[in-house]
Amino acid sequence: MSQEPMISVIMPVYNQQNFIGAAIESILAQTYSKFELIIFDDGSTDDSLKIIQSYDDPRIRVVWGKGNRKLVPPLNDGLRMARGKYVARMDSDDISLPTRFEEQVSFLETHPDVDICGAFFRTIGRGINYVASYPIEHNDIKLALMFFCSFAHPAIMIRRSTILEKNLFYDEAFLYAEDYDLWTRMAWEGCVFYNIPKVL
Repeated sequence: MSQEPMISVIMPVYNQQNFIGAAIESILAQTYSKFELIIFDDGSTDDSLKIIQSYDDPRIRVVWGKGNRKLVPPLNDGLRMARGKYVARMDSDDISLPTRFEEQVSFLETHPDVDICGAFFRTIGRGINYVASYPIEHNDIKLALMFFCSFAHPAIMIRRSTILEKNLFYDEAFLYAEDYDLWTRMAWEGCVFYNIPKVL
């Protein structure tokens, strides 16, 4: 890659051969192209790694091995490997709409006080179709954290400088609530939140 990416996308994968192709293609189809996609194959036993390696794009960085370590270690590895100004999360069974990165980068670039920017999402598959909305403004998001997780994890973008300066890595003790734990610690550290009020 000839220049540093603006965004580092972190995508852990474990046995997602039915969905990983669509997830990768949704990232490669972004209207904002200055990103690196760091894919961690966490010891898949299906064809996930083979599918990942079939993509020939210089923005993709593939990491594999070490067996199935669960979700949190690859996420922290990704944060340490990231080179972008912003870090975006992506799940291996989700689809990002084409303008997601463009809209989130545009917002963060024009709102330098905001540390993390999320968005709404729409469910896909199994005949279920609904839009999950979240509180939008900082104070409402912070208040909602008392009751539920007020960010969609695979829809967030965070300033890497915030992660490094405040040492805000995921805690392995919260395997099934690693995102909720991180948001609450970010709130405690005085980070500023925002959710773009549209499906991305």
